[in-house]
Amino acid sequence: MTCQGTIYNSHTADEAIKHCKKCNKCWELMEIEKSKLGRQVINKYVTFYEDFVTYGKAKITCPVCEGKASHAQMLRGLVLHEIIKS
Repeated sequence: MTCQGTIYNSHTADEAIKHCKKCNKCWELMEIEKSKLGRQVINKYVTFYEDFVTYGKAKITCPVCEGKASHAQMLRGLVLHEIIKS
């Protein structure tokens, strides 16, 4: 399983990290590659950032508030919600 962290500057963070006006949290879509039965599978997850600057972030409702994500799980120190519906 690979989970690549991204190092952001202010411009790339504004593009990747969104702000949900419904739950008032900043969130990011992450793709994590897993090996399952000898095949590579890419799962999509949402992670949230607490006490994060919302200025300059796109105002998009997060998949959790839209009911498109599963329960929370912990992976490498991050709380992730797997996206189950697109």
